[in-house]
Amino acid sequence: MDGEIGALAIRSDTELLLKSRRVVPGRLLDAGFTFDHAQWPDAAADLVRRVRTRRAFSAQGVREMFQKAA
Repeated sequence: MDGEIGALAIRSDTELLLKSRRVVPGRLLDAGFTFDHAQWPDAAADLVRRVRTRRAFSAQGVREMFQKAA
């Protein structure tokens, strides 16, 4: 189901969205775009770190809010 929603969002076939593909962003690179992370594992690790950090700050803020209210 999630794949179908994603496919609809980018107007693509579900099969194309879910299959593993090696994609080289030639147009972006030719235009001088630089990526923060050259490889997917590094980008994924950074994404996970950011999400976990955001959740930790959110949880801390909720705890502080309840402590102030008490």
